[in-house]
Amino acid sequence: MLLRIALLIVLLVGGGCLKTPQLGPGLPELTDDFCEAMRWKDFTSAAGYLNPDVRDEFSSKFKEDKDLYIVGSKFRSVNIHLDEQYAEALYILEYYRLPSSRIREWRWTQRWQLISEGMAKADVWRISNPPPEVPWQQ
Repeated sequence: MLLRIALLIVLLVGGGCLKTPQLGPGLPELTDDFCEAMRWKDFTSAAGYLNPDVRDEFSSKFKEDKDLYIVGSKFRSVNIHLDEQYAEALYILEYYRLPSSRIREWRWTQRWQLISEGMAKADVWRISNPPPEVPWQQ
C-alpha cells in the first residue's frame, strides 16, 4: 500500500514537470507591454520582445530622437494560429516629429512566434520579423 502511494506521488509530481505548449495565455500581456514600452520611447525594453536575430535592425530604426513624439501605440488586430504556433498582429504607432505637429501613423504587421526554450523553461512569444522602414529616417 505504501509503495502504491509513493508511486502515485511520483507520477503526480513527475507529470507536473512535463511542459505543455501555451499558445494563448501570455500573448495579450506581452503585446500590452510592448505597446507601453513603445509609447514611452523605451526602445531598449521594446527590443527585448524581438528575436535576437532582428533586434539590431529594430534598434537601428528606433533610437533616441528628441524630435520624435509618440502619441499612440496599439494593436489593431491579433490573430493566433494555434496549429503553427504563431500569431500575426497589426501594430500601429501614432507619432509626430518636429517641426511638424501633424499626427501620422506607422504600421507594422508583426509575426509573433512561440519559441520553446527547453524543458525547464516556459515557451516564450517573440516578434520574429523586423520592422519596416520608418518614415522619420527617410
